[in-house]
Amino acid sequence: MRNHHLEVPFIAFYRKEYVQPELNINDLWRVYRFDEKVSEKQLHVEHKQEITLDFQAFRACIIPRWFSRRICELSGIRSS
Repeated sequence: MRNHHLEVPFIAFYRKEYVQPELNINDLWRVYRFDEKVSEKQLHVEHKQEITLDFQAFRACIIPRWFSRRICELSGIRSS
């Protein structure tokens, strides 16, 4: 529904032939609300994936440098 930018009243009154007799206006509202929840969850998952990728890139870049510097400090080797 949201992908096609259609609202429930428009579908119920102007596109009846696509949904009736299987769905009435109350069913359409239920589908609309469910679609909203699914969209929110999908955005939430995408955001989590972005954060995970950012953290992995940070860890791959920063931790090896910190770790090698720390090893050099513990072993008495100077690093530039």
